[in-house]
Order: sequence, then C-alpha cells, then structure tokens
Amino acid sequence: MSRYLIEGSWSTSGRNAHVVHRTTTTDARFAAKVQRAGYIRFGDGTCLKLFVRECKPNERFVFIHGYTRLINDCAYFNLWDVAQLEAKEKEAKVIVQEIAAL
Repeated sequence: MSRYLIEGSWSTSGRNAHVVHRTTTTDARFAAKVQRAGYIRFGDGTCLKLFVRECKPNERFVFIHGYTRLINDCAYFNLWDVAQLEAKEKEAKVIVQEIAAL
C-alpha cells in the first residue's frame, strides 16, 4: 500500500516557502484530488500551495496539522476556493435546519 505526503505552504517571496501543513495519507484518490487542485484560494487573494508525492519506504515526517480540516473539506466538496466552500457549508446548514423543522 502506497503512502502519500501532502504538504501545504505559503510562498513568502520568490523561492522561499513556509510549510504550514504536512500529513500523510494512504488514500490514493484523495491524494490525486489534492494534487490536481494544486492550491486552495482564500478571499484575500492568497493561496495555500499544495504538494503531493509518494513517500519512500520507512520515510518519517514531522506532522503539521495546520489545514487538515480545510483540505479534507475542499476535497470532499471538490471546491478549492474558501469563499465557495463557505457558501456550500451555509447551504448545507440551511438544509439541515429545514429538515429538523419538519
């Protein structure tokens, strides 16, 4: 079973990048979705760049769980823009409230 490294970084200037997220997954479909997306766009115009690669056997990492939930939500809804994701979550809450009112 393959293991994939998912890293997220903010580009500070030029080639400098600050890694703010690092996790691994064994879900190849999830890793492929994240790799195809390549970034998550925020409302202020900044982007969290996402990098995915296959891990080497016995390779170890220091995990940084900075954006785990955001990346998981973006992959689940296949929305890679935070504004669109927030709108989708609000829409889902309204539907749940309507169902609860029945």
